[in-house]
Amino acid sequence: MAIKAGGVCKYTKGEQVRVNGFGIFVFVLYPGAFVDLFTTHLNIISPTQQLRIFCAGVWHNFVLCVAALAFLFLLPSLTVSRLLHRRRGAGHRSRSAFKRLDGTMDCCSNNSLTDLCFSYMKPQGRNGKEREYACMPVRKMVTGTRMCRTDDDCAAHSHAASVCVTPSLENQTRFIRVTHPPSPHMLFVGYPPHLQYAVSLTNFVPRFGFLHLDLPVFLETFCKYVVSLSGALAVVNSVPCFALDGQWMLNALLEATLVTVVTDRQKRELIGFFLLLAGSALLAANVALGLWMVTAR
Repeated sequence: MAIKAGGVCKYTKGEQVRVNGFGIFVFVLYPGAFVDLFTTHLNIISPTQQLRIFCAGVWHNFVLCVAALAFLFLLPSLTVSRLLHRRRGAGHRSRSAFKRLDGTMDCCSNNSLTDLCFSYMKPQGRNGKEREYACMPVRKMVTGTRMCRTDDDCAAHSHAASVCVTPSLENQTRFIRVTHPPSPHMLFVGYPPHLQYAVSLTNFVPRFGFLHLDLPVFLETFCKYVVSLSGALAVVNSVPCFALDGQWMLNALLEATLVTVVTDRQKRELIGFFLLLAGSALLAANVALGLWMVTAR
C-alpha cells in the first residue's frame, strides 16, 4: 500500500534538485517513505551530491534511532525508579482470638490494614508449651528482623529472651513480602494467585502525580519500537540491494570513487551489478533464515 502526495515543486536544500512529490507506504508490516525527484536535475549534479541525497533517508533513520536510545537512557532520571506499586491490599487487627471456619485462629479484626495476627509458643511450666496469639503491626515485625523457624533460631542471634512468631493465616492464605530497594517492602496477605491482580509490575512510575501511571511504560515501549523500526530500516536501506536506497547509494559511491581507477563506465556498472547481486542475495538469505526460525518454533 502506498500513498503519494503530488504537485510539489520544491528543491532539496543545498543540492538544487526539484522534488516532484513524496509519499509513504507499508511493506508487509514495515512503514516506509519515498521522494520523487526530478531526474534531469539529479543527473546533472555531481556523484557526491547524489550520494548525500540518497543517504538522507538512512541518515534520518539513524538519527531517529539514536534519539530514541538517548531518551531510553534518560528515562530513569525523568521518572522515579520503582519496581512495584500497590493497588489494593488487605489486613486485619486483633482484639480477641477467635476460630475461623477452617479451624485456624485469628486475633485481628478488619478495622486496620497495618496489623496481622501472629502465633507463638509460650512456655508453660518446665517442659510444656502453649500456643498464644497476638495482633501486632506487621511492618514493624518484618523490618529489621531475622527469619526463624523455632525459638532456638532467635536465641542464636540474640542474648535477650525472644520467641519465633509466625503469621496466623487461613489454610490457603499466604503472607508475602516483596522487596524492591530503595522503596519500603510491599506486604501482601491473601491468595498467591491474586497477587498478579493486587499489584502492577513496571520499571518506572511518573515523577509527578498528575501524570498517568502507565505513561513511563508507554514511552519506554514507544522508544523501543522506534529504535527497532528505524534501526532496521537504516540497516536494510544501507544494504546494496536492488530497488532499495542502497542501490542508488552504491552507484553514486562508485561514480565518486572509481572514476580515476576504472575509467570505463561499463566496467563500473558491471562492478556495481555484481555488488548489487551479492547484496540482494545476502538480504534474501537473511529474510529466508528469519522466516524459517520463526516458523520452526
